[in-house]
Amino acid sequence: MHLRQNIRILIFTTLFCLSCSKDAPTAPSPLPGPPPFSGAWTGVVIQTNETVVISVTEIDTKIQGSGLYGAIPLGIVGEEDFPKVQITISSPGYQPATFNGTFTGLTIVSGSFNNSGFINSAITFHKN
Repeated sequence: MHLRQNIRILIFTTLFCLSCSKDAPTAPSPLPGPPPFSGAWTGVVIQTNETVVISVTEIDTKIQGSGLYGAIPLGIVGEEDFPKVQITISSPGYQPATFNGTFTGLTIVSGSFNNSGFINSAITFHKN
């Protein structure tokens, strides 16, 4: 019985010492900060099959820019709280629409439009 216990202690001690050695793997590096939302993005609204192209700038967490819904010009304001993105889209003659999305990759934001005739209209934006 003592032999088994001594072998267990020897194995445990060996494994413990190996994990403490200078060659032991270190903790992984932290992931880089959130990807910037600034830039050009393109997506297709599933409900309408219409292409949306936007160009935005992000300063701190505030987003502003412009774009097109088909041929309709858009004004864009919003906020990013990684991984969430919320923007309001406006165009003369139309009620504002909102987009709520989530980064699903470094260059992909998926979400949906609501208001101004949209009801949970899915879209996935890809950074150009």
